[in-house]
Amino acid sequence: MPRKTILIPLFGWIPKSPGAKLRGLLYRGLFAELGNGCAIREGVEFTAPESIEIGSNVLIESRARLDAAGVDSKITIGKKSYIRQDVHIKCMGDNHQILIGEQVNIDRGVDIRGSRANCRIEIGDRTYIAPYVCIAGPGPIKIGRYCMIASHTGIYANQHRFTNLERPIQEQGVTCKGIVIEDNCWIGSGARILDGVTIGEGSVIGAAAVVTKDIPPYSIAVGVPAKVVSSRKPKELVAAPASQDMHYRDLSYLPASLQAVVAETEEVFKLISADREKGLELLQQHIKASSHTVFGESEDFLLQHFLHNLLHSVCQMLEVETATVLLIRKDEQRLAIQATLGLEEEILEKIRIPLGHGFAGQVAETGEPVVVANLSDIEVVSPVLRTKGLISMLGVPLRIKDQVLGVFHVGTSCHRPFTGDETRLLKFVADYIGWAIDRLQTLKIVAL
Repeated sequence: MPRKTILIPLFGWIPKSPGAKLRGLLYRGLFAELGNGCAIREGVEFTAPESIEIGSNVLIESRARLDAAGVDSKITIGKKSYIRQDVHIKCMGDNHQILIGEQVNIDRGVDIRGSRANCRIEIGDRTYIAPYVCIAGPGPIKIGRYCMIASHTGIYANQHRFTNLERPIQEQGVTCKGIVIEDNCWIGSGARILDGVTIGEGSVIGAAAVVTKDIPPYSIAVGVPAKVVSSRKPKELVAAPASQDMHYRDLSYLPASLQAVVAETEEVFKLISADREKGLELLQQHIKASSHTVFGESEDFLLQHFLHNLLHSVCQMLEVETATVLLIRKDEQRLAIQATLGLEEEILEKIRIPLGHGFAGQVAETGEPVVVANLSDIEVVSPVLRTKGLISMLGVPLRIKDQVLGVFHVGTSCHRPFTGDETRLLKFVADYIGWAIDRLQTLKIVAL
């Protein structure tokens, strides 16, 4: 029997609280439950509202769609939750349950659905689902409390079988083992969580990682496939290369985007070592045709290309707005930008940072990482940091062996307590930059 679909059009012209209250009174009888203080914006679509329970003080923004059309299916939204624009929540089979806890924030464009009967998807209290996340059955999915799922993440409790070589893959069915993400986990932007995986409590998954196996509690896992590189409990890197021996053969330690940069760089070194003149000519043609690097004062195109790619990857990996490499100008004992994403004005204005002064100057002088929770609390030399609206920053020294060569820092316009694990990962990348510069100097490609 077809289930009715309703669109919220009435009283849509009445703004804010009065319109929301009128819509609440009108539609209360249509739902299995509709709590007090709910606000349902114009253009929201409900299918089978008699199978939808909405707690008190829930806000559902325009163009959201909730479909509980399967037999004995149910959608439950806990109190004080926030469903933003263009969110789609759909039961696609009988006895399908989608249970959303209290104070859950589901951002715009999120798609939550199962494709078979008896699917159950649970999202725990106070969890945040960022824009354009896809959560799909038919296997059961359970996301715990206080989790953060970053944008464009895919959580897929299904996987095509492909063992039979004589049958088309699309006819071999799918697995439905299910996925569990325990409490207080942070899943980075663009990650993929595959069927059969359990991510332990308090774990962090790096941006663009592909999780194919279980992750122990309080782990940090990165790469494709995702591998554990650190534990939040002992605070100790697992199988990380020593900073004095930067050969980086175990690229699985790095997130996927950084793996690509490292692999390309090592291929460049091989090409130049084999035929310096021809290698440099080919690389220069390729880089000038494809690069959008914002150059500093150096004409070393290969170094600039390498840094540009690396900065892009770091911005995506840490979800920051700026990433900058500054090198010490020994004739001035000041720092100047070598490459940047986000602080291009510092290049145009030829800003210099004296050692020991300002944020970057302190990092260079002490040779230790510096985390700034609020930029307004410290002295800054460059006015660009303030005009860009940066609030939180993390900086680490660049070294060649034991010598400080410069500073690598990142920044964001929101309050953010950078963690010890993020600091260690940024130090790891900074050590790689130092190692690569040392190689370029050895090959007489740069002179700093």
